[in-house]
Amino acid sequence: MEKKSFINEFELMRGFRHGKEANFDIVFRELYPALCFFAFKIMNNRAAAEDIAQESFIKIWERRDTFQKWNVLKSYLYTTVKNASINWSKKINFQENVKKEMVRGDISEERYLFESLVAAEVMRELTTAMEKLSPQTKEVVKLIYYEGRKIKEVAAILGISASTVKTLKARALVKLKGNIGFIILYFLHQ
Repeated sequence: MEKKSFINEFELMRGFRHGKEANFDIVFRELYPALCFFAFKIMNNRAAAEDIAQESFIKIWERRDTFQKWNVLKSYLYTTVKNASINWSKKINFQENVKKEMVRGDISEERYLFESLVAAEVMRELTTAMEKLSPQTKEVVKLIYYEGRKIKEVAAILGISASTVKTLKARALVKLKGNIGFIILYFLHQ
């Protein structure tokens, strides 16, 4: 976990164990989007994925005094979300849904889950790094990479020139590369 400017990992976990809602909010903001993404990759149902992610936070809050370390907490959340997502998916014919999502060919369920976990962590890192971008640059990145829009479309939407969009995109990639490395660039160019 990246150190927050006002709290370190030890303080975060100590406050979390002692029931400080501000600490819970930090944990929630840091992990909720990635957990939703992870659950969605397993279930292909956004509403159910969000419900499962939220329920996992209820579980950790009820057991908050047992979590000493950030990595243990994070691992517990991912495991809880994975298990709940698989159970939900089995109710609606999990095997058929996974087969539809695995367009690359024959891949095992275990490998698919592992790849989904890696993708969720990459998305979490990307989300954290995106928060450091200016609002306009962040919007350019979202429109290009999340919505798949072309440079000219983004320019029209934002009311700026195509060259400005290209410049903002290039700056964003440099900043993202500096913050989270080549893995994000690989992910963005897929």
